[in-house]
Amino acid sequence: MNFIMNIAGNDDRAIIREIYIPTNTKVKVGDLIFEIESSKTVVEIFSEYEGLLSHSLEIGQEIRSGEVIFRVFNDSILDWQSDQNIDLTYSNNSVISKTEKLSIRKQSEINNLLSLNHSASTSVISILIELPGNRIVTPPFIFKDSISDILVFEAAKLLNKYRELNAYYSGNGFYEAYENVNFGWAFDSGDNLKVININNADKISLPQLQNLVFDLMKMYEEEEKLPIELVVGSTVTFTDLSRTEVETIIPLINGQQSLILGLTRVNRSSYRINAAYDHRISSGLTVTKFLSELKKRIISYYADKDNAANLACHVCEKSMAEELSLRHRGFIKITLPNGDDANLCRNCFEGW
Repeated sequence: MNFIMNIAGNDDRAIIREIYIPTNTKVKVGDLIFEIESSKTVVEIFSEYEGLLSHSLEIGQEIRSGEVIFRVFNDSILDWQSDQNIDLTYSNNSVISKTEKLSIRKQSEINNLLSLNHSASTSVISILIELPGNRIVTPPFIFKDSISDILVFEAAKLLNKYRELNAYYSGNGFYEAYENVNFGWAFDSGDNLKVININNADKISLPQLQNLVFDLMKMYEEEEKLPIELVVGSTVTFTDLSRTEVETIIPLINGQQSLILGLTRVNRSSYRINAAYDHRISSGLTVTKFLSELKKRIISYYADKDNAANLACHVCEKSMAEELSLRHRGFIKITLPNGDDANLCRNCFEGW
């Protein structure tokens, strides 16, 4: 069996970080053979077959995407060159996509770009968010003075509506729209960048997301080896520079994605969301609508202290202070039949 390495993301090469089994050694199914590092992640490569391992790799060696990196022989194989190739693409089998056809207008736009030898396919749109006050419900400590948890939580929900932003361009007038939202959260200490997945981010609650990010941060800081499903298969990426002095960034879209969100901070109460998108799939107007809706959702978590103190349940008129004293997290926003917004306490929402 010939094992071919295809590397995810923007990388076309990777580095052999560790070799656990030398060449000309018998291997069994599940044996850990190599550890390979790209700019985004470290992936362990296991044998999928039993037989004699053959390779000529060394620690620190660079390999290119598409190379045969090792072979496994068994007694029934006399000529490995005629044998089947096994693709070791960094992928996540849980990522399901659906092929969609681009509009005639969008196909024409792509053709015009190609005719002008315009190779760039990425555009960037930014939106400024000015918070009206403090969070109505105090977040966990790691999200103090941050909107990153709310941003990813609400963006994941919105991507079910803006499907072309949770997708990738597959060529010839088509794109693949993902059925699930796997948010890749970039962790970077300066010399150790990793994009770690929050899988099915659109199906979890905000507290679940907050706890998961905390756990992922601990695993990253303690340099634990991450399961492969946490480091491959992200469908959209988020990078947070809001704790630095940077006010604007132009994020780089990862491979097989069409959107990356970058967060920066302008001052204590103002943030800027920078969205880099693939305009072969989407348009500036669509991304603008996405960011505008995301902005409204984020602001809804904030209110002036005086206003928050005056909030009350629409049904029982319980105050916010009373709700918090019962160790509940706050009110639930609802839409009334006439279109007005209202708040419900937990008891009234559950029908007590």
